[in-house]
Amino acid sequence: MECMLSLIVCSTRSSLLHRLKQNVASTIGEIKYEWVVIDNSKGSHSIFEAYNEGVRKSVGGWLCFVHEDVEFQQINWGGVLSKWLKVDKLGCVGFGGAHMLPDAPMYWSMTPYISEYCQHNDHGRVYDCIHTDYFKEDMIDVSAVDGFCMFMPRDVFKFVCWDEKYYSGFHAYDMDICMQLLQAGYRVCVNRELLVMHYWAESEMLKKQGSESFYENMRKFYEKWHKSLPIVRGIELNKQQIDLTNSLSQMAVESYMIRESLAYRLGKAILHPSKENIKRLLK
Repeated sequence: MECMLSLIVCSTRSSLLHRLKQNVASTIGEIKYEWVVIDNSKGSHSIFEAYNEGVRKSVGGWLCFVHEDVEFQQINWGGVLSKWLKVDKLGCVGFGGAHMLPDAPMYWSMTPYISEYCQHNDHGRVYDCIHTDYFKEDMIDVSAVDGFCMFMPRDVFKFVCWDEKYYSGFHAYDMDICMQLLQAGYRVCVNRELLVMHYWAESEMLKKQGSESFYENMRKFYEKWHKSLPIVRGIELNKQQIDLTNSLSQMAVESYMIRESLAYRLGKAILHPSKENIKRLLK
């Protein structure tokens, strides 16, 4: 069965977009595709708004929501889409994700049960994120995937959308859409047939987009979905494992919130009055 792919990008840097387009042209193989680029160089859209606009403008049967700092590593990778068409109730395919989302407002990558098949490039330092212990086949179910590259069939958008009315900014969009898909009866999966590289640095991301907005969207995600948490997909965990993961996750979030509180920062500045602490306190 022939399939057309729409690559949807929320673009902030034309140089990165140009590099991505060149990479796709040289690696995708014999498959029809189109580019749907939402210009966000002025920061006028949240990623939720940009991706909804991308869905409206696209025509492909498969949609790939991809960051412009991604590089596909394999030749003829577009050929796997025809294979994915045969997977029943497949709602989303990504390259890193969590099998369990605990009952706590935290990002998927902070959880202990994950599957990944990708590479990261942090300022030229390439490291493999290959966690395939739970794989029995090339596709494995998870509860949420990383949003740097997400493949989704168009038909699912009859039932889900990027929730631009509830969220703002650039965080939690991946976890939220995955929860919507699971609630609608679709599968969310990580695949190990394609290798992709993501050029990024977490420190720069938080510096650019703000840790406050990150944790605000985590709070909103938890507020929206906490009645459905914890959720486990793709692996079997007993009640003791789930309860322990929940407890540790809640403790980790509480510990972070304490460290970020004004009282903690003030005490640290008094006990350790360095220039760095004073600057941080006055932020």
